[in-house]
Amino acid sequence: TRIAVVDTGFNIGALTGPVSQDSLRKREPHFFDDQNKKAMRHGTAVTNLINGSTPVGVAEKSIIVALAKLDHNLSLAFEKIRLTQPQLLNLGLANSGDSKLKDELLKLYSDGVLTIAPAGNDFPRTVDNMMAETGAIIIGSLSPIGLISAFSQQGQVTILAPSDDWILSIADNTGLRGF
Repeated sequence: TRIAVVDTGFNIGALTGPVSQDSLRKREPHFFDDQNKKAMRHGTAVTNLINGSTPVGVAEKSIIVALAKLDHNLSLAFEKIRLTQPQLLNLGLANSGDSKLKDELLKLYSDGVLTIAPAGNDFPRTVDNMMAETGAIIIGSLSPIGLISAFSQQGQVTILAPSDDWILSIADNTGLRGF
């Protein structure tokens, strides 16, 4: 499966699963921004949860074909993603209600790309209808006791996934890290 990941930043050296060399050659310098290490950890951890090695990776036979930092140039990021022809887009952004984002996601949907998006961590706000209108699968957070997590936004959530205050991922060569 060819997967594109849009998130707040990445530490390319800490990715544990296969990433296309073309994607790495096109990386932006701000992927390595030391001023924003928390943002880089999130993108890196999410990518490793997708295609890291067992037992952590959920799709270890996939290849990451595009990494895009979510910033002010949304159109450019999505143009790069479309060029890689992913089958799946993991969007590291909760429902923003941004009409430009909706337009970009609808273009990908019309190209047959399935989008996975988080519900968000801003309960009691609900998931913006815009995300559901793009055909995205919207994932909320399920607490360890089997209830929706206290912080997870509700509304048009497609599915709940195990999570809560800590998600563990292979963050670097030293082992498991939380973010």
